[in-house]
This record gives sequence, structure tokens and C-alpha cells, in this order.
Amino acid sequence: MEWVLPTLSIFLVANIVGFTSSYLILYTSLFEKFRIQKRPYPKGALWERLPLVAMNAGIIVVSVTVGLSLFGWVFTKAEVSYWILIGQFLFILLVDDFYFYWWHRIMHENKTLYKKVHKIHHRAYTPFPLDYLYVHPIELIVGYGSIGLAVLLLYLMQGYACIHSFWAYAIFRTVHELDAHSGIKSAVFTRVPLIAEAEHHDLHHAKPTLGNYATALKLWDKILKTEIVLGEKTSKKAKAELSQQELQTETNA
Repeated sequence: MEWVLPTLSIFLVANIVGFTSSYLILYTSLFEKFRIQKRPYPKGALWERLPLVAMNAGIIVVSVTVGLSLFGWVFTKAEVSYWILIGQFLFILLVDDFYFYWWHRIMHENKTLYKKVHKIHHRAYTPFPLDYLYVHPIELIVGYGSIGLAVLLLYLMQGYACIHSFWAYAIFRTVHELDAHSGIKSAVFTRVPLIAEAEHHDLHHAKPTLGNYATALKLWDKILKTEIVLGEKTSKKAKAELSQQELQTETNA
């Protein structure tokens, strides 16, 4: 139980920031000039989406509490070298991000999964920070399972997982999710090599049929040829898909 309160505190503080920033983006003009898209937000979007966001937050709280209560013994807070701390952080990042890339891509390429599960998230064609939790519960549970998988693999390989690496990753992942869905031009992640900035994921929300399935590491889209590249070289098929998708999105909004 000793890991539960600090972990939930990270989640709570991050999402207070997420709610506050979402409110300011939607209901004030403070960030207007920094917006990536110029399309207006749907009226009442925050309050309409809040019940599902709150339910998913509750699922995370329960999952974290039960998971750390039952399996917290895999963690250690003993002093280890900085190399191990950094190495375990990077390992969790790679496992979680590669897993999420494929889960996200499958949800787009499988028509049933897209229609029944992932389409909910894409109602947010102009996202704001809390939209990272505006997903079908199945998408949330399957998507976040990769973190537990990464921790389990660390335990099997090294005999322990560093709680500080886990907490550092929890902070990074939540902050990055809030930034990726902010709809605001990135001021930080554009300066970090390989990390996907808000513009990368915002383009996916604006043009969901074309790619950009990666979340934190945009190298997966580059390696697996799913990066959205717009301009004169954009194929006629891609442009046709884009026009049709945008029409459907506006109609369903």
C-alpha cells in the first residue's frame, strides 16, 4: 500500500492541471493565438465529456489501488545507480509506447473496433487536454495494460522494478498525454529529440484516416510508414479520405 498514495497523488495533481487548462483553453482567449487548429470547439464539450472522463479516471484509480496493493512487492525504493533508474524508465517507455502504437493502429484498421470503441475518442476532432481520458473504457483498460506488462518484464529480467522510474514515467506519460491533446502548439516537446509534440497527435485527430498512430515516440510512425506528410506529395487517395473523414466528423459533431 505504500506506493498507492504517491502514485494517485501524481494522477490527481496532473488531472487538476488538465481540467484547469481545458477550462482556460475552452472558455477564455488566453491560448487562442497558440491553437493548432482554427476550427471552433463544440459548445459545451467539456461538460458533455466530463462524465466519461470522470468514469475513466475512476477506473484508473481503482486499477492503480488494487494493482499496487496486490503486486507492489515487485517494486523497490532501494538506492540504485542513475543508469538503472534511467534504463528502467526508458524500458517502460519503449514497451508501453510500442504496444500503444499497435493497439492504436489496430483500432483504426479494424472497422468493428473503430466503430464500437475508438470512434468515441475521435469525436474530439479539435481536442483539449482532458480528452486523453475521453475514450471507451475498453480502449483505456487495454491501452494502459502495457505499463503493467513493462513492470512485469522488468521484474522477470532484473528481479525488481524501481518505483522512482515508475513514478517518473507516470509523470511523463500523463503530462505528455495532456500536451498531445491540448490543441496548443508545443513549447517543450518540440525541443526533445524523437518525442512527438502536440502537433503530431493533433494532426491525427484532425485527419484520423491518414496515420500518426504513435503517442510519445514518433519514430514508430517513421519506421512503419504511417507518418502523415501533407503537401503537394499527399496522394489523391489520402486527400479524398481526408475530405470524406472531415465531412463525417463535422456531420457527427
